[in-house]
Amino acid sequence: CRTLAANVYWDIASELKIGSAEGEISGVKVREAIAELLDDTALRESLGLAMRGERMIKLRFLTGIANGAIVIDGRTDPKPVGNWFTRYGLRPWYDHNMRQMLDRMTTIVDVGNETTWPEARERVAKAMEARSGVPFSNMAMVGSDQAVMYQYKVLCDRRIAAVMLAIRLFTVEHAGRVPMTLAELVPAYLPALPADPFTSEANALIYRATGDEPVIYSVGIDGADDGGTLPDRSFPCILLRWKTADRVTPLKRWPRDEAIE
Repeated sequence: CRTLAANVYWDIASELKIGSAEGEISGVKVREAIAELLDDTALRESLGLAMRGERMIKLRFLTGIANGAIVIDGRTDPKPVGNWFTRYGLRPWYDHNMRQMLDRMTTIVDVGNETTWPEARERVAKAMEARSGVPFSNMAMVGSDQAVMYQYKVLCDRRIAAVMLAIRLFTVEHAGRVPMTLAELVPAYLPALPADPFTSEANALIYRATGDEPVIYSVGIDGADDGGTLPDRSFPCILLRWKTADRVTPLKRWPRDEAIE
């Protein structure tokens, strides 16, 4: 839902009708939407709950292996596999794997509270490091970084959407003039410059107001500023925002036939 909300704001921000006439949205409502997009409390709490749930799913999976009853898609095979030795003789080893997994997952259940993706990635990478003697624990940790990365993508998308709304409100209230820098939006339209969660120093999102196509962008997953090059218009822009080197959004809405076909 939070991703969908950001997508909707991207699509309508540049043409949003702001005012008091019928069919227009008030500036107060726009400011409320900006504040909601910039509030990441619920998003971070949701990831914490999701990581705790993931920890229990992994525990159930490893418990199933230890009991000789494999758990797949929430269903337990009613016929235990293996013999008494694999189910009982190796149980201490299985338990050790489970304890290792629980300890590793516990270190990252709150990783979503990190300010930036590089900080979160470092913590998750440390938890995912392969350890000797615990192959099942290692296996259970595979892919633990993907959900965390997705949170920071959503966080970034929401901040970009908030900036786009702020720019639109500024433009409407300044007789069509667009701000030349994001600093012009602070504090009247934004409480502070929104940080790019993919920079190690939490630098501000990048705004390029000049040229034929003004853009707002994040440096993207690799953390390097590649100039904010727009994606190829032959594909849906919404599908390519995270496929390019930088995560770029044009401030002017592309013509529908040009953006989709």
